[in-house]
Amino acid sequence: MRVLLFLFLAISFVHCARQTQPNGGPKDNDPPELISSNPANGDKNFHGDQIELIFNEDVKLKDPKEEILITPSFGTNTKFIVKKNKVIITPENKWLDTTTYSIAFREGIQDLNEGNPAEDLHIAFSTGPTIDSLKINGSISEVFKDKVPEKITVAVYQSDTFDIFRHKPLLFSKSDKTGKFTLSNLKPGKYFVYAFDDKNKNQKVDSKTERFGFSAKEINLPQHTDTTHIDLVHLDSRAPRITSVRNSNSISIIRLNKAVDPVKLTGQTKDIIYTFGDNTSEVVVYKDFDKMDSIKVNISATDSLLQKLDTAVYIKYTDTKAVEEKFKLSDWQLNFEPANNIEQTFIIY
Repeated sequence: MRVLLFLFLAISFVHCARQTQPNGGPKDNDPPELISSNPANGDKNFHGDQIELIFNEDVKLKDPKEEILITPSFGTNTKFIVKKNKVIITPENKWLDTTTYSIAFREGIQDLNEGNPAEDLHIAFSTGPTIDSLKINGSISEVFKDKVPEKITVAVYQSDTFDIFRHKPLLFSKSDKTGKFTLSNLKPGKYFVYAFDDKNKNQKVDSKTERFGFSAKEINLPQHTDTTHIDLVHLDSRAPRITSVRNSNSISIIRLNKAVDPVKLTGQTKDIIYTFGDNTSEVVVYKDFDKMDSIKVNISATDSLLQKLDTAVYIKYTDTKAVEEKFKLSDWQLNFEPANNIEQTFIIY
């Protein structure tokens, strides 16, 4: 009897503690409103341990590490906690000295019942005596496509040694559903802007799988006031290289990491007979030379970005047989009836 009573009380406690939408009443279409925050928007010389935001109703978080954009970054392990109508952000990294921080919440904070996101919620504060206030506005489109790309990462860099394929940006934003973006709270200076579809969420461009683009024109703030436009393309910018060489008793298959065209193979003593394989990232070498341990083959190739490959490999005979292609051989004949202009094709297996 005591066990049953204990279970009943435990279940009742769980139901009472759970936050649920009340039954009945009008639908809540109003987004949550920010009542106060620490730091407040525009605060200077802030050195607190965490950020607190208080809303006029209970709220919830939605994908905060993706929807809440913080620049410069607080660190990938920054913690986001919600307690009823309060949101607490605890940064992983220490604040940088004399730095303006910008937080765009997008759809990361929503009301508890209907999921209405807080509208146009953005705060900026500084750990120094001034706040950077310059902006770069622009838009994104994709080459040869009418659909506007959204949630594209847009970033800026200043250093000549910055590499968009290896380095993470310090300042970035994301485009909205209309393809527009704003990079806020920038210092005066010269910037380059680039955009990419950060599918693996590592804040670096992976040209093999991700669309990207950049503005070739340097932007000088505060003189620059024009809108910046970036077209996205999908180009594999990796340098061509050989990934494997597979030998058999009649052919060798040389595989590359990407498509190339043209390609040229030369031997030390005689011409090499070769052709592309199933695609232009594969070269098949036919062995008509005398058997020996190996033969050196020089390879020259160019990809679609005019990046060149000049290297050499060794191919050799092995006892491995080439994989046999399975196909059906058939005869066919064509009959034509002049009276009714009908063609008839007969296939004989």
